[in-house]
Amino acid sequence: MDFPFHEGELVLDGRTYTLIEICLICGVAEACIGDLVAFGIIDPEDDRSAAWIFSESSMQRAKRAVRLQRELGLEAQGLAITLDLLEEIERLRRLLRRHGST
Repeated sequence: MDFPFHEGELVLDGRTYTLIEICLICGVAEACIGDLVAFGIIDPEDDRSAAWIFSESSMQRAKRAVRLQRELGLEAQGLAITLDLLEEIERLRRLLRRHGST
C-alpha cells in the first residue's frame, strides 16, 4: 500500500481502518493490536464500540510499532516511549526544515 508524501511528510487522507484491516496490513493477530490499544500505543476512534475503527495515523503508528517489535524485540512498554521519541524527532526535524536549518 502506497501513501502520498509531501516534502518528506506523510499526507494522511482521513481514511479509517477496521481491526481486521489493521491486522492484515501489519501482518499480526487481533491480540497484538489489542495489546497496542491496551498499552495506549494506538487508540480506536471509539473504544466503547464493539467494532474498533482506527484512523490512518493509528494505522501508521501500528505498522511502526509492529516493525519495532519484530526488528528490535521491543515489548509494549518500551514501544510507547520509543514511538513518542521518534515522533518528536520527526516533529523537530520538520520544524528545522521550515525555518531553513538542517
